[in-house]
Amino acid sequence: AAGPPAAPLLRRQGDRITIEAAPGPGPARWSVWLRTGGQWRFSVLPGAQRSLDLPAGTDRVAVSAINRVGAASAQHLLNVSSR
Repeated sequence: AAGPPAAPLLRRQGDRITIEAAPGPGPARWSVWLRTGGQWRFSVLPGAQRSLDLPAGTDRVAVSAINRVGAASAQHLLNVSSR
């Protein structure tokens, strides 16, 4: 592998976050952190998934791309207003 992938781009569309992979090979997985009610929750999504729904009260989202050998990109941190 040629090192970690580039960070993804996150866009908010209502109650959904769209994940746009950087140019190059697609990620194997996404590392996702959501902060809801002051608590961070971690999840892993398949690399083919390009969006996620925001739970009510989420104010921050951080996503990294993970390549096939487990190297992680920098996180893209997105502040979202409370709803």
